Amino acid sequence: MAGDTIVLNALSGPCDVLQRPFETPVVSVAGGKIAVQLSGDHYEDPIFCILGSRIDRVDIGTFPSGSYTVSVSWRFATSGAPTIMQLGVLPLTIGGVPAAEPVSLPASNTSSLLALTLMLLVVVATRPSGRVVAKRR
Repeated sequence: MAGDTIVLNALSGPCDVLQRPFETPVVSVAGGKIAVQLSGDHYEDPIFCILGSRIDRVDIGTFPSGSYTVSVSWRFATSGAPTIMQLGVLPLTIGGVPAAEPVSLPASNTSSLLALTLMLLVVVATRPSGRVVAKRR
């Protein structure tokens, strides 16, 4: 829904860090195209491949309703120049409008309490008493 945080879940291998902790991904929007570039690390030496396979969760932001194409790439350092790898292109549809904040409504006010009191007085005044009076002959 519009206003919700969009989350990217990506499978990582034991030698990969898709997004470094405490860094935010680079997200750019051009019309209906959202480009996300993750910045992480890739290790070639098996001694550093201790992370295990897992799903990395990356928040990429909030967007208005509409149809988008999300392109995800991963930038990591190698010997020499950085490597940029395309991870995928995903369709994204965001619908609706953001939910409004809940509004607290009072359960009663002076007018409603006065009306309730009057109704109770009318009910009590018009109710026949429970006593039965016997007539003499």
